[in-house]
Amino acid sequence: MERAEKIPIPYNLLLLLSASVLIFAYIRWEDVVIQNPDGSYSIDDATSDKIADRVDRIEHKTVFYQLVAASNGYFICPLCPPEASSNNQYFLNYKEVYKYGITMAENHRYSQAELARWNLRYEQIAIGNYTEMLILETTFMAEYPLYPDNLRRPIKRRLITPPGSGTRLR
Repeated sequence: MERAEKIPIPYNLLLLLSASVLIFAYIRWEDVVIQNPDGSYSIDDATSDKIADRVDRIEHKTVFYQLVAASNGYFICPLCPPEASSNNQYFLNYKEVYKYGITMAENHRYSQAELARWNLRYEQIAIGNYTEMLILETTFMAEYPLYPDNLRRPIKRRLITPPGSGTRLR
């Protein structure tokens, strides 16, 4: 008898679900439940619509994006090794990747003002369900050490993740 393969739940999805539970914890029962004429209860239309919209975004509208340098310059690099950076700043050339990420926000993750202030440009790479986009982000992050722009750098300045990444894969 074969064992069914276990599919791990992504940490980000678990965190997202936990946050959703906390958000709903501050709403009273009476705020989301209506009593039907027969005496039974159901979720009100506004709450049902919000849940349906969120599920739709998780299933179909999660965006995998990259932030790239809008021009040559120094960028904050929280995880850069000291020999690769100067005062937690890392030099990127125009169009080099600063960060990969995923978002379910309808109007991107960052405002145009923030991107301009940080000298970055937002580029959508793919759109799909949350799990697919998380896998894509993980794959791009894992392959970053072999990214052509990274390989052009002197060995001491090569990075294992993009400079704007707030996490390492190992």
